[in-house]
Amino acid sequence: MKIRSLIGSAVFAVGLVAATAAGAQGVIIDQGGVRVVPPSQEVAPPPPGRWDRGPDYGANDEEIGPREARRIARSAGLIETYGVDRQGRVWVVEGADRRGRAMRVVISARSGDIVNVDRARRG
Repeated sequence: MKIRSLIGSAVFAVGLVAATAAGAQGVIIDQGGVRVVPPSQEVAPPPPGRWDRGPDYGANDEEIGPREARRIARSAGLIETYGVDRQGRVWVVEGADRRGRAMRVVISARSGDIVNVDRARRG
């Protein structure tokens, strides 16, 4: 009976050590998928507020992102958005106004100012 309890205690101790060793690992979720890594390989998360920005949005924190460009275009009368594209120093937001007419709003990526508004003309 003492041998069974001794074996049981040994198995419990080995399981406990294995569980704490597995708990020391980190989990990284990135473009490569989900990975379990040792603590020495963990990577710090990106700074707050940069989650929606990709490599082509620039390293300058003063530039606006696609969400801000869409919001600014809505203030110019754009109701439905079809696309938000970065073209050099400007954001081009395409969509439709409240009447369903095609509309294109060009916004400065640095200042957020509306550079141009093109509405479809009936002809």
